[in-house]
Amino acid sequence: MHKKWLTDVTEFKYQNAKKAYLSAILDLQDRSIVSYVIGKSNNNVLGFKIFDKAIETYPNAKPIFHSDRGFQYTNKVFK
Repeated sequence: MHKKWLTDVTEFKYQNAKKAYLSAILDLQDRSIVSYVIGKSNNNVLGFKIFDKAIETYPNAKPIFHSDRGFQYTNKVFK
């Protein structure tokens, strides 16, 4: 476990065009959700929160981290 993590952000629309964003990290080995965050905007903070939460839960993990290379994950601060 914790060798390969995958992540992405999904947008949900509700109540007359309001939006919510779900960011999750999936462990590729057993397909379990390592961490998730729901936010009101798709921004860098969402990407930082999801990764920080995963590392806080699994401090010894050193996974390969794969994303769709969206702006949250290509940010210099995130790297």
